[in-house]
Amino acid sequence: LDQAITCALVSVERVIGRRLKTFLHARLAINAPFLESTGYNVQTRSFMGLHYDKYKSYEPEDDACFQLIGLNLGLCERSFCFSRLSPGAVASKRKIHGQEDRSLDDSASGIKSFLQFHENEPIYRITIEPLQAYIAPTQCIIHDGMTNRKGLADVCLFIACQYHDS
Repeated sequence: LDQAITCALVSVERVIGRRLKTFLHARLAINAPFLESTGYNVQTRSFMGLHYDKYKSYEPEDDACFQLIGLNLGLCERSFCFSRLSPGAVASKRKIHGQEDRSLDDSASGIKSFLQFHENEPIYRITIEPLQAYIAPTQCIIHDGMTNRKGLADVCLFIACQYHDS
């Protein structure tokens, strides 16, 4: 697992042309197939749906969010779903439309309520094939994962990190 993490971090450095600044954590997730959400809330012991990631020791600053690398180690595809809206954009739109202005950093129910009110906001879905990866600023975008529909276990290595600006 250590070699996979190191390989993923070095590969991302090469692709984006930036050096690693901070390594936060890595975890291997094995999920059942047919799940429409892979974001798991350990406090409520439930899948939360669309959400922002929140790290207790780090608050995002504009473009300085931690990046999440999701490396598909399973035998079939998985999906990454996301919105183009940032936490600030969501809060601004909620205020304009008279909705309660509260933090949505870890409130999946607040995001669901916002998306029901703004049902024309698109949610994008990309397919991640086996041994492919994505990198996304998951503190700064609404997102979630979906597992495959082929009946096989979903295996993904997640690495949270931050890269230097240049």
